[in-house]
Amino acid sequence: MRCFLSVDLDGEALAGLVEKAKEFGIRGKFVEKENFHINLKFFPDGEPEGIVRKLEGLKVGKFEIELDGLGHFGNRVLFVKAKSGKLMELQKEIEARLGGEGRQFSPHVTICRLKGKNDVNRFIRENRISVKGLMVEGVRLKESVLTPQGPIYSTIKEIMIW
Repeated sequence: MRCFLSVDLDGEALAGLVEKAKEFGIRGKFVEKENFHINLKFFPDGEPEGIVRKLEGLKVGKFEIELDGLGHFGNRVLFVKAKSGKLMELQKEIEARLGGEGRQFSPHVTICRLKGKNDVNRFIRENRISVKGLMVEGVRLKESVLTPQGPIYSTIKEIMIW
């Protein structure tokens, strides 16, 4: 099953940014506000029961995340940067329990999967975002089903971390 571990975020905090990007002329598939999340670990062929079992007892305590600044991965993805020492600690603990991919964790929230030519650098220069105090109490194991209209996410299990 295609699934991932995420920290889900309140979509209202980023809804205004999505509207600004659309008004600016950014083209692509925008993430729906109910799907904003930070991906902690992706499993192209995951077995949910085994993943949940390995995460039993995962406790790092509640913590806050700050969203601060915009970025992009080439002309593919527009995102908001996420900051939190505890988030990094949580992701490191997940990697230790489930096996690492060897890639550096770059915490972010995808806003748009870009299509065509976009002036992303100008949009980033002209727009700022800073949201503090987003509380994290758990992670979610979510199934991801790809469709022509975009991915459909459903929560398999919520794991409290405090």
